[in-house]
Amino acid sequence: MRSLLVAASVAALPACVPAVQPIEDGHYTLTALHGDDTLTAADEGTTLDVDRDASTVVLSTADDGDVTIALSFRPRSAWLVGCPTNTSHTALEIADLDVDSLAFGDVTVDDPVLVADCFSGAVVVRRSPTDTAGPCGDGECAVFESEVAE
Repeated sequence: MRSLLVAASVAALPACVPAVQPIEDGHYTLTALHGDDTLTAADEGTTLDVDRDASTVVLSTADDGDVTIALSFRPRSAWLVGCPTNTSHTALEIADLDVDSLAFGDVTVDDPVLVADCFSGAVVVRRSPTDTAGPCGDGECAVFESEVAE
């Protein structure tokens, strides 16, 4: 009986360890705005290129061209807890963006951070501090979907 209890306890341990979702290098396209919820013609083609080695993102817009922004990756202990299930959650990586604000159409994100999204390969530009659950929290944000090379 004791060995059955120990075996069951050990089998349950992996469920207690959170999954992690890092911010991946890559090319991302703006696909959604939360706060205004409407992508305008000016938003079409807005992209974000993440370069972890250089600790930068390049934001490309039709209006402003390319803007390079420095990234500061937070330690894992400061990552956002999100993507809850009945038995676990996912730690979402966060990087501070070295700008006061970013505007996407009618949505302005003050004190922005870049957050990995739940399992989708997307990244979210949202307001810091990140004390509310979920990639967008309870404020305005911009969602960028990854473009996977085929």
